Amino acid sequence: MVRQQSRDQEVNEVCYGENTVLRVDQLPERIPTPPFVYILTLFSAIGGFLFGYDTGVISGAMISLRERFMLNSIWQEMIVSTTIGKGFLGWVDWVQSGQIMSC
Repeated sequence: MVRQQSRDQEVNEVCYGENTVLRVDQLPERIPTPPFVYILTLFSAIGGFLFGYDTGVISGAMISLRERFMLNSIWQEMIVSTTIGKGFLGWVDWVQSGQIMSC
């Protein structure tokens, strides 16, 4: 929103709520994003892709497992949950081994 302060000068202002006004010239300069944030974003995105890939692989394998072992839906759910739970336990084991090796 632009408000005219006088006839010759216009000041850009951002209105928050009813009475709070923050002038654009009072805003701090842009702070550069640290590289650490980009690294975290990259690894988060890779983790999301890997989780999706893992889920797709499990879904594809469940077709063969269901037909070969004649599994009902409860056993299928148990197998999928076990694979995801084992991934979590592997991460916990990895963290623990890293702490032991670093001490």
